[in-house]
Amino acid sequence: MNMLYLLEVFRGQGHGRRLMRFWEREMQKRGCSMVLTSRRSDERAQGFYRKLGYRDCGALLLPEEPLEIILFKKI
Repeated sequence: MNMLYLLEVFRGQGHGRRLMRFWEREMQKRGCSMVLTSRRSDERAQGFYRKLGYRDCGALLLPEEPLEIILFKKI
């Protein structure tokens, strides 16, 4: 999953959690048993994904860019 964004005014109301549950169910229907996403280390969204059960599984460090944290979840 990549590049989903929820406007600040809609955050904290459960919309993001519902969106993620929907996406995870769709991936299950397609036969996936695990999903991946990533976040930059300077973004607050890391905590959101960890609350949903996502775990760190790696990172990518490109020159002159913040560390990209890769997260996974078994579904």
